[in-house]
Amino acid sequence: MVSVKAAAKLISKGKVVAYPTETAYGLAAKAFDASSVKLIYDLKGRPTSKKMPILIYSLDQLKGHVYLNDLGRYLSNHLHPGPLNITVNSHHPWVGAFRISSSKTANELVKLTGPITATSANFSGESEVFNSSKIKIDVPVVSEKRLKKRKTSTIYDPVKLLLIREGDISIEKINQYVVAYNVLQKIRPSSKKTREVVRVANEVLKKVKITHKKTVIGGSVAKLTFTKSASDIDIFLLFKKGTNLDEKLDYLKDIAKFGSKTHTNFAQHPYVKTTYKGYEVELVPAYETTPPEVLSAADRSRWHVKFVKDFSKELRDEVLILKQFFRGIGTYGADSKVEGFSAYAMEVLIHKYGNFVKVLEWLVKTKSPLNLKDPVDKKRNVLASVSIESLKVTKLAANDYLTQAGENFFFPEIPKPLKTVPKSGLALIKFERPYDLVEDAVWGNTRSKLKKIVRNAKGEGFEILKWSIHVDKSVYGLLKYKADKELIRRGPPKSKRADVKKFKETNEWFEENKKLFSRKKKRFSGIKKFINHFETGEVFTRDSLTKTYKKFSRSEKIWIRRFLENLQPWEF
Repeated sequence: MVSVKAAAKLISKGKVVAYPTETAYGLAAKAFDASSVKLIYDLKGRPTSKKMPILIYSLDQLKGHVYLNDLGRYLSNHLHPGPLNITVNSHHPWVGAFRISSSKTANELVKLTGPITATSANFSGESEVFNSSKIKIDVPVVSEKRLKKRKTSTIYDPVKLLLIREGDISIEKINQYVVAYNVLQKIRPSSKKTREVVRVANEVLKKVKITHKKTVIGGSVAKLTFTKSASDIDIFLLFKKGTNLDEKLDYLKDIAKFGSKTHTNFAQHPYVKTTYKGYEVELVPAYETTPPEVLSAADRSRWHVKFVKDFSKELRDEVLILKQFFRGIGTYGADSKVEGFSAYAMEVLIHKYGNFVKVLEWLVKTKSPLNLKDPVDKKRNVLASVSIESLKVTKLAANDYLTQAGENFFFPEIPKPLKTVPKSGLALIKFERPYDLVEDAVWGNTRSKLKKIVRNAKGEGFEILKWSIHVDKSVYGLLKYKADKELIRRGPPKSKRADVKKFKETNEWFEENKKLFSRKKKRFSGIKKFINHFETGEVFTRDSLTKTYKKFSRSEKIWIRRFLENLQPWEF
């Protein structure tokens, strides 16, 4: 046995040594030295027509020796160190693929020597060797130990998108990253687009600063985490503590005169939206605070920008992929409509777990309630907005993607509307839209109404199987239900004699399987009367629902189809 340092000296002199990798024992020689490599071919009896893999320590070591396309680089960045050989084209005819090993010994050797060969330490045609004592080729051996038998390394061609040999890394795992990479190419803005967005944002900033000096760019534009379709620019106007931000509405509207189609929106306080050169610009008032002091939600946004600005280009790319995934499956947004994941929550998740696929792996394993501390405000949970329903959908999507990755999760097909709807088991409620509320508040208000109906249904002989809401020009709730003919209630256990006596005196009762039950007539003969007892709204069932459906808009019909077929966006 020789030490790693001694082995490195032998390799530098053109010799060959055997060493343990993360799979089996391999033979090491200088990877780009023809005479050293020839010695390996001779020792193994390996045909020179057969190429071999090499080990490197970093991708920089490949420069000038091989051609590696962007997908190959992406796979290496995410699946190395590990048993994945990525094929390359090289002017060295024996070099067929490379990997960065997850073996500590192999890595130490590569650090000292530079790239080395990684062909197995056995005669050509024989099985791989996992025990140093079983090596038949007469060369010095680094580390005498028995390796656990496992699958060989995987070989993948990133040019032909071809699995050459499946080993310890499955094709499903590789495809998770291949699909993510392909999606990134579709959504990442070009350099020209990035310059345009930043230029327009700076123009807006300059115009606002004429009136309000303490102003900064915020949101995805400031963080450089916007996609190709970006059309929003957030501008934060900073005010001293004690300022009543609600009273700054006219001030903001006056500043926004540089744009067109200006209107007011509300979150915790008013803000102004306007349009400038095709971009939607939001002028948001915030207090000039420093961490950890928060007087309004907008105060924290500036700190978020500083946090994300330190991200590498690779991390920002992963944010784009995760954003598109959540957008595709319908859980992007912390507002009342979605009750899902905010853009900042995704940025924090990528920072914590490293890449898009690892975030999905975490989601599959995690349980409700979600809790992820804001790095710039430890008291805040950045996932507090995620509802149980949104989490359920996201976990399902994450699991499905990891099982069978596809672009349908990012760019789902829009289903065609159904020609008609079932005549039984459905109730559509049209609520009066409160025009004094912004759309986000309307979603929350409508959801509260439906939840009230659902809470009271069981006690009135109606089982709500599922429900949904839709807010557009009109506001609707949709229920799928089963109606019981009568109310059956469980009575007290027979051991409680006083309760049993009272129960029998006050109820129409019967006994089944030695248990007491009561039978009561329902208060409401139909679903319409039940709903209108608890909420005000026009209720459509059976024929009236069919007639109303025919008048629906395309988006409303698609909403109903998704509800009825119980399919997620990526399943169409």
